[in-house]
Amino acid sequence: AFAVDPYGALVPVPGTPFAGPDGVLSLVAHPTADLLYASGQGGEVMVLAINPLTGALGRVGAIAIGNAPQYSAITYDGTFFYQTISATAQIAGFEVLPVGALIPVPNSPVSTAVFPRTIAIDPAGKFLYATISSSYAGPSNSVFAYSINALDGSLTAIPGSPFSAGENPVSAAVDASGRFLFVANNAN
Repeated sequence: AFAVDPYGALVPVPGTPFAGPDGVLSLVAHPTADLLYASGQGGEVMVLAINPLTGALGRVGAIAIGNAPQYSAITYDGTFFYQTISATAQIAGFEVLPVGALIPVPNSPVSTAVFPRTIAIDPAGKFLYATISSSYAGPSNSVFAYSINALDGSLTAIPGSPFSAGENPVSAAVDASGRFLFVANNAN
């Protein structure tokens, strides 16, 4: 962890590096609370409290999520957290409790049938998009699209999903208006 000085320079935070889950691939900061979620290849998502004065991290808890969690995202209001799980080709959804703990949402996880890579959530927290990259299972050109139930966080496939997005989509981002999804392709 680093503190950012007024000029943008990075200053190491005391007590770092902090031991996270095995094979950390994704970090997501809670948008309204001093919490950090670290997803690791070892099969867990670790919940860390951030000291607001020093930036030091303290373990709050963890949740076992299955083999090979990859990338994660959280809704703009911090209500729901989503995690791709590559080994089982799924996206798991969780409600975020006030203390930062995660509890599964109804009908979670959902299957993508192929290796999900990254996920992006629109600014209003209404839609989730998952890139499906090429893998040992074969080539892919898909982006899966889901609506997010505002009451319970469950995911429902949008009609027409998955959508073709060119060869090997590996990352996605939704613009501030929520009108455009941009997809990066790693075509060979």
